[in-house]
Amino acid sequence: MSGPLRIVKRGIPQPSADLDSQHEPDSAENEVVLRLDDVAVSYNGHLAIREATFEVSRGKIMALIGPSGCGKSSLLQSMNRLTDLIPGARVDGSIHLQELDVLAPETNVTMLRRRVGMIFQKPNPFPMSIRANLALPLREHGVRDRHQIEWTVEAALEEVGMWNEVRDRLDSPAQALSGGQQQRLCIARALVLRPEVILLDEPCSALDPISSGVVEDLVSTLRGHFTVVIVTHNLAQARRIADDVVVLWVCGGAGCLAEVGSTKQIFEHPRDPITKAYVGGYRG
Repeated sequence: MSGPLRIVKRGIPQPSADLDSQHEPDSAENEVVLRLDDVAVSYNGHLAIREATFEVSRGKIMALIGPSGCGKSSLLQSMNRLTDLIPGARVDGSIHLQELDVLAPETNVTMLRRRVGMIFQKPNPFPMSIRANLALPLREHGVRDRHQIEWTVEAALEEVGMWNEVRDRLDSPAQALSGGQQQRLCIARALVLRPEVILLDEPCSALDPISSGVVEDLVSTLRGHFTVVIVTHNLAQARRIADDVVVLWVCGGAGCLAEVGSTKQIFEHPRDPITKAYVGGYRG
């Protein structure tokens, strides 16, 4: 086991040899980390979304927007195969995490979900202490050194702006935290494993406006350090925090991709009439 993690740049822990030996980051600008080609998701034969094709660049924040029922969450869940846990779900097409074929039967799903973490709409801390919530995934992935765990827990809490709030009560129940703190703890829980990609499914929708603003600011700080894909119904939020945007719509009873582009292009110079109507508030 390597020595304790160092805390640098807002507490982001430097990778240990054990946790990051499988994927060394590449600093190349606009490197594609996640690529979807003609992805379709269906449930018991009913198509939820069809033929979605786009790329996500390293260190960028991509927002998936569109009206309810257009398949945003289904598409997000396919990226780390959470759809495997849904009876009757089927994903077709191709998803690649760099060199890894995500949908291949031989893909190690446990390791995939370490590389692609997920934050859900409703905060879901484990029914244990704050400290244990962050230590558990480290131990599950083979980290045994107590000092390594302590440094990583502190670093993750620093990164989400919670260290000073909870440093004196790390052994208190995580479920006693406020809703906004619980959501930030869940983000910290994902960060301890240093994923390449973080998926967020409407992470602010269950929070009050102040907590929502704190979480939104936190997501913005992940830019450049992690690749982020976020589902949001809040167009203003997407415009504030995203670098790129995927606009989804409902076409013939199933979700479809209307347009992909930079945030500036999508909101200021949309090419598709559906996108123009949606971001302008005329539809959706």
